[in-house]
Amino acid sequence: MEWALRNSVTKHYCQKFDPYGSFLDGAQYRELSREYTHEDLIKNILDNTLKHREPFVRDHLRSRADEVNGGVIPRYCDHTNFDRVKDLVSGLPLWAVVDSFSLGVLINFINMCDRGTGDDQIWKLVANDFDVRHRLLGSSLSSARTLRNMVSHHQRLWMRPTPNVPAIPKKLRQLSRRVTNNSVLAPLINISLYQGSGEERANYLHDLLGVAESDSNYWFGLAKVDNRA
Repeated sequence: MEWALRNSVTKHYCQKFDPYGSFLDGAQYRELSREYTHEDLIKNILDNTLKHREPFVRDHLRSRADEVNGGVIPRYCDHTNFDRVKDLVSGLPLWAVVDSFSLGVLINFINMCDRGTGDDQIWKLVANDFDVRHRLLGSSLSSARTLRNMVSHHQRLWMRPTPNVPAIPKKLRQLSRRVTNNSVLAPLINISLYQGSGEERANYLHDLLGVAESDSNYWFGLAKVDNRA
């Protein structure tokens, strides 16, 4: 899923905008929240890039550091060195740094990177690639990020309601009616949207339900537990 999202947003962004540095320009972004602004996103992009181990990126950072920062590459980016790090990263293309983005940064970039108003906004084009309705994309990606964090931090899924409920599209509503709204199976169903073709989505759901329904207790713990349980 992450690979497909990176591919989609990079393709559309680089076709529409200058891939060299425009993603570091605050004027590029739309503001969606006072709690997380375009400055926060750019700082996170810079911080992720500093940690990237891709040789092309490391060579660029070393070369720029020799020119403008006494050969020093900072270990992180914050408000105290924002402009310095931005100067180091300047000149790198999006396609070279996008793999360094955490899933959270990637999703925020997808949602915020195009302040236009037409149907060719980047986030709408990404939604089209996955056959997801535009108005559902934000909820869907946010839920996927929460699920990914739960899994990567080895948190249990059984008997645990999800704190982030996705908006389920109509084509999956019949299936979603079998589960309580904030059961953990809802975001697992949501992941099917990013599995590729209709056949690939169907295969994913078949395998997912095969595991979930293999035991009645397992099914209850994944599909029926909610915040009232």
